[in-house]
Amino acid sequence: MALVWQHAVGGMRYEIRRAGRSVRLYTNGVLHTQYHPGYVFGGGVWDLLGLPALWREDARLSGILLLGLGGGAVVRQLHELVEWDRFVAIERNPVHLDIARRFFGLERVPAELIELDAGRWIEAHPDLRFDLVIDDLFSDTHGEARRSEPISREWYRRLRGLLSDRGTLVINFADGRDLERRIRRIPAVRCDFKRVYKLTLPAYGNAVAVLLREAREPADLERALNVIRPRRRTAKLRYHLTRVNL
Repeated sequence: MALVWQHAVGGMRYEIRRAGRSVRLYTNGVLHTQYHPGYVFGGGVWDLLGLPALWREDARLSGILLLGLGGGAVVRQLHELVEWDRFVAIERNPVHLDIARRFFGLERVPAELIELDAGRWIEAHPDLRFDLVIDDLFSDTHGEARRSEPISREWYRRLRGLLSDRGTLVINFADGRDLERRIRRIPAVRCDFKRVYKLTLPAYGNAVAVLLREAREPADLERALNVIRPRRRTAKLRYHLTRVNL
């Protein structure tokens, strides 16, 4: 794997590495983003963030909000999967924003990239609503990725407030046990959503929660994927999907 760019500032070390056409962003040695321009799904945990968009019956989403951009692989993925009227990505790290534009091609995608803390941005936009909200707020601690905003009842309330009436909420967790424990501690989830699923990949410890206002089933997602596969180049996507019983 070739090192093509590196930068150190403020005690942080950033590296861009390539393996063939695959581009990878490492921050303090932690892999934050991986993207291959020839594939919609590359087999990384970022596939699980964009995948839930296929559960929706809408061919076009009025709005998508991404909290935590990293290198922006999920933005590129969603650009292949769905259409949108507005895409807003919030990232507090200016180096990540620069990397996303320079190395991951986000200057060619119609998305608004905003440098700001996610909590402050939410406070400043109480009236905005989105069809898809993705919370991927992670930082690194001692060489390991950790959520930078714990999923408390208050944070959940703020995320839920961003959703349209039929909106989908996607949250990345460090592991499956943490996902189930924290989701079950929030009683409002039972009333707000008809289905909650956990998405995982064999090679990653992360688990992604998908909270759906509509009663969509695993077979609905697989049917949507079968439509995508003949039209897009995809790496084999060996995701595992389980329903979270509340």
